[in-house]
Amino acid sequence: MNQGYLRQFSQRLHHIWNILGLSRDLRLFHHADPNLYPLDEESDEEKFSHKVNCFNVCQQIVPSWKALTADDVFIVEVTGGLTNKLTKVSIKRERLDHDEHPIVPPYLLVRHYGVGTETFFDRENEHKIFEEFSRRGIGPLLYGFFEGGRVEEFMSARNVRGYPEIKTLLATIGETMAAMHQCEMDIPKKPMVFENLFQWLMTARGVTFKENESEKKKLFDTFDFNELEKELNILKTRLEDLDSPICFCHNDLLAGNMMFDEITKQVFFIDYEYGSYNYRGFDFGNFFCECTIDYTVPEHPKFRFISENYPNEQEQKILFASYIHHTKKLQGKANLLPTESEIRKIAKESNEFALAATLIWCFWGIIQSSTSDIDFGYLEFAQARLVEYHRLKDNLDKKTNSSLASAIITIH
Repeated sequence: MNQGYLRQFSQRLHHIWNILGLSRDLRLFHHADPNLYPLDEESDEEKFSHKVNCFNVCQQIVPSWKALTADDVFIVEVTGGLTNKLTKVSIKRERLDHDEHPIVPPYLLVRHYGVGTETFFDRENEHKIFEEFSRRGIGPLLYGFFEGGRVEEFMSARNVRGYPEIKTLLATIGETMAAMHQCEMDIPKKPMVFENLFQWLMTARGVTFKENESEKKKLFDTFDFNELEKELNILKTRLEDLDSPICFCHNDLLAGNMMFDEITKQVFFIDYEYGSYNYRGFDFGNFFCECTIDYTVPEHPKFRFISENYPNEQEQKILFASYIHHTKKLQGKANLLPTESEIRKIAKESNEFALAATLIWCFWGIIQSSTSDIDFGYLEFAQARLVEYHRLKDNLDKKTNSSLASAIITIH
């Protein structure tokens, strides 16, 4: 197992912000190559019952499995999360070898939803998103739903291995993002980014600490919430003026939410329960910001920023050119070549919306510092995010002023 990604998403327990305006699912994210272990039905009655249930739903939903018996399958639980129980159901090799025409698919993933998870996000919307991703081939294949869960393709792909590998996959990631952004979802189409930013700023302002948490209180007192509110008002106007298109977005794109198929060389996105309609620039901007964070640090504060991992201009061009080309292809347009103006526009949106993504996680860190018992430097994280916000903003302002100066010189 890639322990780095396991640790990375352990730090994200208790995410309670959602781009849809709903609460984040309180769960442990384990985005790593899954460990599998047999269910011991002989010593545990509940596990035996679970095995029977998994086999029954596979038979009911997948027609080719109707001829199988319980003795024909092998069941292992996929360790992976506290919200959903994931189980791989495989046809035994001897049964596959026995049939002249092998049964397909030879294995399935049964996902049982965690009890009470509908409290944290809209399950109906999540179903719609999953179905659309399955139909377009940019997510696991859906076989069907049952009460309390679904049966889906068991993907043999692995997680993308951090920023070094992301750099080699930018063109493929661009294609997958294009396909995702073209999806038409029967869900609310109003972006909630700014509403949530102000809501979570207000929540962060009001957090309190226990008497024995004086060090946290000192760090908390370094945040000037009046200035943050002024900054947020300015940022809202700045970003709305960009006129970034509204489309269906993932809203949480980082290496741990990307799967790479070694055979087909395709990149798939996972964990899109929190997908929604949003500004296109936010999806890219958040992705850029996440490239700069290493959550695998073992010592406190359990993270580090690597600013140089923010995709440079050439890397962004590769991503955007692929994205624009594939978008035009999906739209059936004749001229598939991206223009310089198209690349400049989307680059402008994305780098500006990175500011919003950075502030969102700053506020998240402040809130988590008073509610989470996970060993993670949330306030240090919030401080680092705020420093990163100002660094990005200064760089953007310098670039804008430089471009304006060049234009003035040219005119004169």
